[in-house]
Amino acid sequence: MDGAPDIVPDAVPLRHAIASGMRTMEHCLGLNHAVFADRSLANPDLWLFQPKLVPLLERFGRGELKLEDVVDEAAIDEIARLAATHAVWFVATHYAMRNFTSRPATPKPDEDRFLSPGTRAIWRLFAALPVPEAVLRGEDQRYQLRSRCLLAIHRAGGRVMVGTDAPVTHVYVGASVVDEMETLVEVGFTRAEVLRAATTEPARYLGVEGERGEVKEGAVADLLLLDGDPLADLSALRRPGGVMLRGQWRTREALDRLLDGIATRFAAEESAFADLPGAATGHGRHADFVGAGGAALRASSTPGESSPSVQVWRKAAAGADWQQSLLEVTADGVADSEALQALANTPAEAAIAAVLAARVASDIPDGVPGRARPDYVVESRFGARRLRLVGGSHEVIDGPHGYVGTTRWQASLDDGRRFECWVGLGRPGELSMTGANAGMPLRYASADAPQWRRIR
Repeated sequence: MDGAPDIVPDAVPLRHAIASGMRTMEHCLGLNHAVFADRSLANPDLWLFQPKLVPLLERFGRGELKLEDVVDEAAIDEIARLAATHAVWFVATHYAMRNFTSRPATPKPDEDRFLSPGTRAIWRLFAALPVPEAVLRGEDQRYQLRSRCLLAIHRAGGRVMVGTDAPVTHVYVGASVVDEMETLVEVGFTRAEVLRAATTEPARYLGVEGERGEVKEGAVADLLLLDGDPLADLSALRRPGGVMLRGQWRTREALDRLLDGIATRFAAEESAFADLPGAATGHGRHADFVGAGGAALRASSTPGESSPSVQVWRKAAAGADWQQSLLEVTADGVADSEALQALANTPAEAAIAAVLAARVASDIPDGVPGRARPDYVVESRFGARRLRLVGGSHEVIDGPHGYVGTTRWQASLDDGRRFECWVGLGRPGELSMTGANAGMPLRYASADAPQWRRIR
C-alpha cells in the first residue's frame, strides 16, 4: 500500500487471503469476522491494540448483541471447505487466546525461573491493564465461536498446526506446547490428531515430509523418551526422560543442566540491578543493559519535553558502586563532554542518540507516516564531537494512540567511531515494546562494545 502501513489481516478478508495463497493463518485472526452475516460489523480481533473495538465487545458481553444473531452458520461450513481445498495451515495459538477471556492462561510457578527479565517486564505491563467485565464476557463468546470454526476446518480436512505464541502472558516457551495440545483436545481434536498437528503436519508445511516429524527409517532422529503414553494422557510429554536431537542423545540429567543454566543466567541478570539506587526508578522510561563481568547500565529518558534529559546509572562490575550521569538534550545536541567521555562505548551513547532520533521521529504526522528515507539525517553536537545519525528503514503499524514502529539509526562520530541503535517510535504510554520505550534504544551494536546486551 503506497504511503500507508500494510495491515494484515484487518485490511484483507480471510476468504481473499486464503484464495490468494496465504500459507499460514496465525491466531485464527479474521475467522470470527469471516462468518458474520453482517460484514459491516467491525472485526473484533485483538481489541487490546484497537480500543475502537471495545464498544462492540461490550455489546456482546452485556447481551445487547448475541453472536448467534450475527453468525452465518452456512459461512462456517463455507470457510471450512475453502480452507480444506487450499494449502493453508491454521496455527490457532488457542491457549494463548484465552488471555483475552475470563479464563486466561494459567501461571506455572515452576516455569517462572526460565523467564527472561524482559518477558517478566512485559507480563507486569499487561497484568496492570484494566479490562472491563463486559469485554471479558464478550470475548468468552468469541472464543467459543473460534473453537467451533477451528473444529469445522479440521473436520473438513483443513490443516492445523500446534503453535503457542510464547512468551505472551503465562504462555511458556516449551511447556505451553502441551497446553496448546490439551486445549485442542478440549476443542474436539483427538489426541492422535493433536500429536500429528505437532509433528507430521509441520513437516508437511515445511516440505520435509518423511524426513522430519516421524519415526521411520531415513528420517532425522528427533525423538522423545516418555514415561507414559501421550495417546492416553498428553501430560506425559511434559517431562521427557530424555531427548534425541539429530541423532545425539541427551539424558534427563543433561536436560536439567541446560535448564538450570538458563535459570541461572536470567537470575544473574535480574540481580545485577537489585542494588540499583531508588532514585534510578523515577526518571521516565528505562532501558537496562548488562555487560561483561557483572557490568550493568540503566538509561532513562524523560518524554515529551522541549529539552529532554537522559539519566544514566552505570556500574563497572558486580559489586561496584553505581555512578550517575545526567545529560540535557537540546536542539543542538548534548554539551557535557566530560560525562560523554565517561560513557563512551556503552549503550548510553545509543540512549542519547535515540532521544535525538525520537525527536525527529515525533515530527512524523499522525496522518499516514511513510517509511524512513535514506536521507533522514540528524547532525548534532555530542560533547566536543559531532554526531551524525542516518535513519534506515522502519516499519509502522496503527496502534491505539497513534502510529508505532521501530527505526534503525546508523550513528557516526567524527572521531571515527560508529554504532547502530534501533529506536521505538511509539507515543508515550503506547502498549507495545516500541511504544513503551519510545525514545529509548531497543538494540545497540558497536564494534567497540560487543559485550553489552539489553535485557528489558
